[in-house]
Amino acid sequence: QTPGLYEAEKEAYAKELAQPLHLKADAAHVERLKKRLAQTLRQRLDAYGLHDIGLKIVQDLASDGSYSKRLVRIALAHPDLAAEILDHETIHALRSLALFQDVEWTALVKAAKTKRDPRFETQNSVTGPFGPTFYEVQEHTRLTNEHEKPIFEKLKAEDPKLYEDRLNEEAVAEMFRAWRKDPKPFVGQPASLLKHGL
Repeated sequence: QTPGLYEAEKEAYAKELAQPLHLKADAAHVERLKKRLAQTLRQRLDAYGLHDIGLKIVQDLASDGSYSKRLVRIALAHPDLAAEILDHETIHALRSLALFQDVEWTALVKAAKTKRDPRFETQNSVTGPFGPTFYEVQEHTRLTNEHEKPIFEKLKAEDPKLYEDRLNEEAVAEMFRAWRKDPKPFVGQPASLLKHGL
């Protein structure tokens, strides 16, 4: 697996990443950070085989990241999460390029709808671990986010099938992101299918 952001660049700019972005008033300082992030993330994207997908580090972006028209854009606001955000956007890129077979995608969606998101999982002494699935987290997020709520509510009313497809893709993207950060909670078919993105 490609080393994460910190592993690849830790000594070079760990202190730089630790500073809140609003304190980075020096334009040259920001440009150095953007360049280093771009270099690290470009290597990660290339390791996924996505050499033809563009990458841009953006200082002003409404979301943490986006993918459209063969271009991944990553917000500079959270440099410490940039590698994770890139992993999420990688799924959108892979799917847009039709690199998942139908049977693979169906299995990934099923996993995202049944696998609990370990980042929101809690323990119960009687019933064991419990929590929302990746799909449930994404549906809640999209329908409560101030920016995305009107978009997804309109889509749900006008085109339920597309609404479901969009949520499925977001859920799989977050599942891939979580797996890349910590693969231990993932076993069996979900893990083998997620390796498809590497």
